[in-house]
Amino acid sequence: MDEQTLRTDLLMPRLAELEAENERLRQMLAELLMTNQVLRQGRSSTERETKSLLRA
Repeated sequence: MDEQTLRTDLLMPRLAELEAENERLRQMLAELLMTNQVLRQGRSSTERETKSLLRA
């Protein structure tokens, strides 16, 4: 086994770990972005309701 093959054998499992971690982080980011959007919509709705109540 030459040096390049040895390095490849050592790096391939690490590459797989990093790809899995990357996918996990992408999913977390997608969830956070969705949560952020829901919270912003809720805040906007609450602000509209408050303004409406203040006018009444």
